Amino acid sequence: MLVFVIVSVIFFLWWSSLGYPSQTPICEGPYGQQHCDNYNAIFAFVWTVGKTIDRWSALIGAIATVAIAGFTWVLYTSSEKMWAVTKISADAARVSAIVARKGLLEANQPIIAMKDVSLGTAAEIGEARVGFAFQNEGNSAAMIDKLDVEIRTLLKRGRTDYFRTDNLSDDWNAVVGPHSVSGVSFLRAPGLTAEEVNDIRSGANKIALIFKIFFHDALGTQYEAGFPFIYLSDKARFVRTGLSTVDGEMPPENAAK
Repeated sequence: MLVFVIVSVIFFLWWSSLGYPSQTPICEGPYGQQHCDNYNAIFAFVWTVGKTIDRWSALIGAIATVAIAGFTWVLYTSSEKMWAVTKISADAARVSAIVARKGLLEANQPIIAMKDVSLGTAAEIGEARVGFAFQNEGNSAAMIDKLDVEIRTLLKRGRTDYFRTDNLSDDWNAVVGPHSVSGVSFLRAPGLTAEEVNDIRSGANKIALIFKIFFHDALGTQYEAGFPFIYLSDKARFVRTGLSTVDGEMPPENAAK
């Protein structure tokens, strides 16, 4: 403000030095009856500008309102675009994080399989028992929580075949390290007798085992996996098969012949 005053004074002195009038009349009152007095040119200029602004104040206010509205709209659209870009960036970062986490989990998750599946007889109790081992083909340890085994047996009694299902379930507390095999474990199968086991081995009876394993990894992620096996008497061992094969080999429970 001080600079403006100094510049105005210097301009006024320069203006006067050129011979231009330093006084300007200001007239007040209605046209034809105006009373005019001479005032300093700078004061007269400021007074004239003020009167002009006052006369056109409504128009100036309207123009200012339109300008403010236009600026507000530009600011709003810019904010909307900025928000959209920010949201796109955040969504992309979130998707990248999810994909990276999924890839990390898939690369390091345990992969459980069954091996060394067998069917034997405990001589001291005269009952059958199912043998098996857990194999972890993944890159992290697996904590086995529970094991369910469904035993589907087709038994021949003379000219009649009987289908029977026995279900075994046992809570488990075992850790299988990455790329390792657990020791062989056994579950008692009270529904099968030693005689029935011998008939299965000879091919007179048929049997299928369906394992369902519940386990988790070190991060607490829960998994479950199913493994159907069917016994082939000509090979004297259980082989891994699809569930549809088991269902095809073994009739439904209520379809006894």
